[in-house]
Amino acid sequence: MGGTDGLRMRHLWHRMLTPLVAIAAALGMLVVVSSAGAAVAVRGASSCNANAVSPSIASTLSLALAKPTGLQAGDLMLATFSGYQSLSSAPSGWTATAAPTSSSGTWYRVATAAEPAAYTWTATKDILHNVSISGVITAFSGVDSALPIQQTTQSSGSSASVALPTATSIRAGSMRVSTVTSAAAVTSSFSGMTTACDRSAGSTAATLAYEPVGAGVVPTRTDARSGSGTYTAQTIVLNPDAPCSSGAFTLNAPSTISFPTLAATGADQQESVTTTMRVDDQRGLGPGWNVSATSTPFTNGSTSLPTDAVTITGATATAASGNCVPPLNAITYPLQLPTGVPAPTAAKLYDAAIATGTGPVDVALDMQLDVPANARIGTYTSAWTFTLQSGP
Repeated sequence: MGGTDGLRMRHLWHRMLTPLVAIAAALGMLVVVSSAGAAVAVRGASSCNANAVSPSIASTLSLALAKPTGLQAGDLMLATFSGYQSLSSAPSGWTATAAPTSSSGTWYRVATAAEPAAYTWTATKDILHNVSISGVITAFSGVDSALPIQQTTQSSGSSASVALPTATSIRAGSMRVSTVTSAAAVTSSFSGMTTACDRSAGSTAATLAYEPVGAGVVPTRTDARSGSGTYTAQTIVLNPDAPCSSGAFTLNAPSTISFPTLAATGADQQESVTTTMRVDDQRGLGPGWNVSATSTPFTNGSTSLPTDAVTITGATATAASGNCVPPLNAITYPLQLPTGVPAPTAAKLYDAAIATGTGPVDVALDMQLDVPANARIGTYTSAWTFTLQSGP
């Protein structure tokens, strides 16, 4: 097109990178799965136990808890122990939900097909004091084995009334678990929750309670203990099996987009366009992701538009069929699209925070093109490179 017929701007996106963290058959591959997942449920508890010895008998005390009743491969086990005076580290294969104190903590383990009959924790003491240990193990079915724990919050104090820490669930069908360990032989009474185990001995107590929860902030709950004494309380949110876990991580963006035709007027002008790309995160891990881009200048022969010609003015996301968790974007707009020869370092255009953006989602980017008054009449093209990366 030339003469007075106008000025046409055509933006050709002729290359895109496959995701840097991805296993996908081809760019544009779309995996759609059902958004319904199983809810977390209690499989069973162990023979919750407690023990104590006097100073003259032993300097250490071991407490073995049997594996929970009905335990199956893939179940998540939570173990809470309280020791006086010092509690050793957990048995092999157990991971702390939060940093344990010197005398208490909660650990988790995903069950295999060949679990031992019992798991043993050990407490030690000095020569002047008694030693005691209390423990609880409970198994849960329907937990996402790749991302079993969404959040752990912890608090401590010394009152008889314990305000259990709050937390946030991201999926329907989740389970809220609260544990309280005490430096006193007290019993617990939880509001609005079911107690799985409550054991005490000597100068220790350990208890675990649970309740199903939906997505959002978990309810405020309390533990009315039978006495005071130093305590550590945890609230743990267990994720249900994630339907968005087929393993794919793909970006499907259009290969070509055209800005509307502009008629030459002798004045600076602007044109806008919205383009949509689909991101599909089926990894089931919830690490978040980001889409970045870089470009070469719009050129028409030897003439180019300024390198700040393109601005991303906004973005919206729409969950596609099979989406599990919509993305939470932290990018602020407007932002300039990096442009140069060669194409400079890419900038993030959109991101999904950790634990969001799982499953297919359509991201619409609003773009503005600034055309100066002295632009030569003709067709301008530019090459853009998109990259999908893991992490926000």
